[in-house]
Amino acid sequence: MSRKLFLFIAVLLVGGLAFSGLVFAGSTEILGQGGYPSDPHKIYRLVHNPNATVISAEQIVIWDLTIDNGVSVTLTTTSGDSAVAGIMVELLPKQATASNTAAQDIGKANWALMQTYGLAQVSVFPAIQTAGNAMGTSNKAGEAGSFVANASTSNANGFAGFFYDTGALNGDDVECFLILD
Repeated sequence: MSRKLFLFIAVLLVGGLAFSGLVFAGSTEILGQGGYPSDPHKIYRLVHNPNATVISAEQIVIWDLTIDNGVSVTLTTTSGDSAVAGIMVELLPKQATASNTAAQDIGKANWALMQTYGLAQVSVFPAIQTAGNAMGTSNKAGEAGSFVANASTSNANGFAGFFYDTGALNGDDVECFLILD
């Protein structure tokens, strides 16, 4: 009787592992985002807007250094800003109650997804961007531009990724690849 019970438990354990979704190394996951190795992988973060300015989808954002909580983002007009955080995937509404902290705003509308890795769409400025050029922030709020390393001011080196497309002047929906995570 005990052998049959032991065999029954062993079969349940093996069957449970087979159908539990156990993933073996190299079979599906890259960077923790699921899918197959041939899928384009993307990484997202939930971010907070502590400001009275709405941030649109496809705008490039920086970490808000005045709030310094690791979840708040804002726009910049500094070309090559070293605090580049990612590209907004969806509209990020303005803060409803001024001076609220991120903890006080949990559950409110001023949170949205920001992409930090993978194929993305971005708005660009000031000139035509060329496929393969390095990408960073530009001198127009929320717009990406060509990244040029600054040898004299190393803290102004905010490399974000590279452009996949050659985009037109002030274009939207320019494909890029983010390398921030």
